[in-house]
Amino acid sequence: MEKFVYPDRTHHFYKVLLKEDETRMRIPETFYPRISRESQSCEWAVVQGLGGAHWVTKVNKTQDGIYLEEGWEVFVQENGLQMYDYLVFKYHGCMQFSVKVFTMSGGIPRKECLAPVRASPLSEERDESDEDDEDVSGANGIEPRFISRSSSRFFRITVQPSYLKCNYLPIPWGVRREHFHDDLKKVKIVNSDASDARAWRIKILRLKNDIRLSRGVADFANKKNGLNLKVGDVCHFKIVKKRSHKLVLQVQVLRD
Repeated sequence: MEKFVYPDRTHHFYKVLLKEDETRMRIPETFYPRISRESQSCEWAVVQGLGGAHWVTKVNKTQDGIYLEEGWEVFVQENGLQMYDYLVFKYHGCMQFSVKVFTMSGGIPRKECLAPVRASPLSEERDESDEDDEDVSGANGIEPRFISRSSSRFFRITVQPSYLKCNYLPIPWGVRREHFHDDLKKVKIVNSDASDARAWRIKILRLKNDIRLSRGVADFANKKNGLNLKVGDVCHFKIVKKRSHKLVLQVQVLRD
């Protein structure tokens, strides 16, 4: 059992996966003081799995405690977790967790995702003109036909000083491989807050070994027209529409 011991217990908690944990995961009450009140009120949490991919789960705060719910079952399935696996959660702030998984027989760590990761159900839609920018927010922030539990439709970017200085945002490698194909020229970003009807149109800059959101990022990030991004803010993006020439991204910003 020595492999389960971490020197920094402050930012960790531990769970044995039981039947009731397969559809939702309860965060231990003793861990609540490690999570700020602002973070506890977040609607989403991000969980990093065994292969480095990220899953977004719904946070439900009830009288019984704080739960990771919608999306957690997919995390369990796509990481091949089994009953009585020993899960070590490390908290990175802003409702972001990474999980290491050990088998109960000998404390052997699982190395990679054992279950096949399902392809994103997000299908490419027909090309239409830019006049088709219909409302993608809907009553709950997203139209039902765009809702997906696939991890491949989510990514996050932590704002760095260079991003604000040079007005760009880098695209994570796994996301650009799947969604940022060569024909894609621009993205549209909308706010997760349905009461905020603003949208930002961002052009894509392709470098030799990098893809960035470039022209338009300044308006998205600044205080006057944008979300007033600061160093350390975490932008959680969800792909809510995909076309051959454009993506629509929904964003929620968690402040440091």
